[in-house]
Amino acid sequence: MRVQTWFPLQIQVYLNGHEWLARKLAANYMRYTNHDNVFLWIDDIARAQRFADRFANLNWPAILNKYAKRLVPQLHDILHGCQHYWVSAQSEYSTDILFKTRQDLCELYPQLLSHSTLCFGAKEVMNFLGRKLHGKFEGEIVSDLSSLVCRRTGGSRIKHRVKQNWLKMYDKAGLVFRIETVINNPEEFRVRKQVLRKGKRCTQWVEMRKRGCLSIPLP
Repeated sequence: MRVQTWFPLQIQVYLNGHEWLARKLAANYMRYTNHDNVFLWIDDIARAQRFADRFANLNWPAILNKYAKRLVPQLHDILHGCQHYWVSAQSEYSTDILFKTRQDLCELYPQLLSHSTLCFGAKEVMNFLGRKLHGKFEGEIVSDLSSLVCRRTGGSRIKHRVKQNWLKMYDKAGLVFRIETVINNPEEFRVRKQVLRKGKRCTQWVEMRKRGCLSIPLP
């Protein structure tokens, strides 16, 4: 966690779901093998998946508020009663499919690369990221295929990008097929929520907020 030492005392929090799951497995005496940031083998896959599903459903505002009070001493005196408004500034969400043998993935993966290169255009890429292609769209839509073997991924990857957000598909360690969604600008997405308009609360589709702030209760 990193805290901004001037008002509004913003806090940056870095969370790693793979590391969280690894510690959870170790705490429950479950054996596993990992490489870089991917699990190559887990003793009980079904139980590990239940742990992983729990990560996204934790009460993160309550958890982070406890840490905020340890980092920001003003919350105990002049800012007593205030709390931080938490938002996601940048996120990566990956779906990993673990194959039983390298041969199975080796046979399937080139076909998926070919399909995603030849069959996905700008319209499909926009749909993947919750957008619709229209004449007023301003920005880049890029599909990039890299067949170079790099140390981090250990294989080929294709990336579909819309402005600062993208989807990646690649294989890791010859056993894991991964789809990864990277969101660098949440404001490109819209969510339906209650907002205050002209003193009245209503439900509208609005841009996702990227920057958090310190919420100060009104007297």
